[in-house]
Amino acid sequence: MNTNSAANLFFRLTHRISELLKGKSTRGYLTIHETPFPKGVKHQQEAMNFIYDSFADSALKSLPVQDGPFAGLNYYGVRSSGSALYPKILGTYEREIASIFSKHNWSYDVFVDIGCGEGYYVNGVRYLNPACQCYGFDTNRKAIENARVLASSNGLRDGIYFFDSEFSFESVVYDGSKKYLFMIDTEGAELDIFREILSYFNAFGSQLSSVDFLIELHPMYSIERASSLLNEISKCTSKSLEKITAISDFDKVLFNSPESIRCLSPSTQFLLLRERHLPTPWLYIY
Repeated sequence: MNTNSAANLFFRLTHRISELLKGKSTRGYLTIHETPFPKGVKHQQEAMNFIYDSFADSALKSLPVQDGPFAGLNYYGVRSSGSALYPKILGTYEREIASIFSKHNWSYDVFVDIGCGEGYYVNGVRYLNPACQCYGFDTNRKAIENARVLASSNGLRDGIYFFDSEFSFESVVYDGSKKYLFMIDTEGAELDIFREILSYFNAFGSQLSSVDFLIELHPMYSIERASSLLNEISKCTSKSLEKITAISDFDKVLFNSPESIRCLSPSTQFLLLRERHLPTPWLYIY
């Protein structure tokens, strides 16, 4: 599918969403009783997934990621797991960390995604960097099934591994001569995983010089654990520590909305770009 036809299909999809959700609240729930959705579909993200699944033009379901570091990645046949689908297709998803994953900036030999969901990052990295070994972990079995489907639909076979389990360092082939990036996004369990990785290196007397971390903090789950994670990181490594501030969903509409959807109303753009109720910061340790 060329760029023009993809843009045209996405334009039609966004107008269909605008038409079906017209007048609905942007707070997260469909507030009008008479809706065109099946019983049980109450949340806007559920409604948007329903539209994606049932839209008449099947070509829309092979629409690739439109922008961002993973532009061109085919998102055919998968549902987003625990996160918003449309920002991924638009290429605006977690834009605050996009520069780390750009092909121009990428310098890692191995990428380990802990809490990978349906594999947006792990498949995207492999898609852009065929020489990079990639590992994806998630305790949600359906998410890992989708991650494998995504890998297959993009022709990604060798060098990409998925595990429907908690993270285990034993599943990762460690080579001290290679550079690693561990991405940790586990909805509040980041501290435990960071400690596990640290204990592995301490047990073998290895250094963290070849290992970088990208960790999403979730202070809304436990401000104490987020604070403890910051303290432990500052004590155990001399690496640079960069806090990355998340871009709010409102700022995405006001300042970062893709040109392809600016013709839509601000409320519809908000529906398409929305990722979360509260923006969460990231730590990049390198």
